[in-house]
Amino acid sequence: MTIEVKLSVAVSAYAAFTRIGKKELTPKGSYRVGRLISKLRTEVREWEEQQVKLLREHGGKDEEGSVVLRKPEREEDESDEAFSARVAEHGKNMKALDVAVKAVMDEEVKIDYDPIPLEMFEIKEQDPEDTKKARVRSTIEPNDMSLVLDFVKE
Repeated sequence: MTIEVKLSVAVSAYAAFTRIGKKELTPKGSYRVGRLISKLRTEVREWEEQQVKLLREHGGKDEEGSVVLRKPEREEDESDEAFSARVAEHGKNMKALDVAVKAVMDEEVKIDYDPIPLEMFEIKEQDPEDTKKARVRSTIEPNDMSLVLDFVKE
């Protein structure tokens, strides 16, 4: 199955599935999550490379040439006009960075995947209070569940 989602959804799902993959899952669930992480990783790596380019393009530079995003500090003996101009330039660059990041994150990406049934995230265990009963617990935190819903089926 192929799903088309915004890059922002894929990046968030990758982070959530990475956390989920470290938890106790059914063997099938662990396999499915691992496969999906691999497929999402491709998009995330592309995003990370693009993000570095955008930061270099729109960020300021310090004395060593490293990218700096923080607001400039006033230098000793710097005139009001020069400082104001540097602050305005920084603001313009940060706005341009924000616009560029949002544009990239709104891109639609296609992910080829197998939907993961919800029950693969559930662990059945014996109820300690009643040995004849089994109870089911979810291995997914509610916040993570909200980030992976596009990739899960009931």
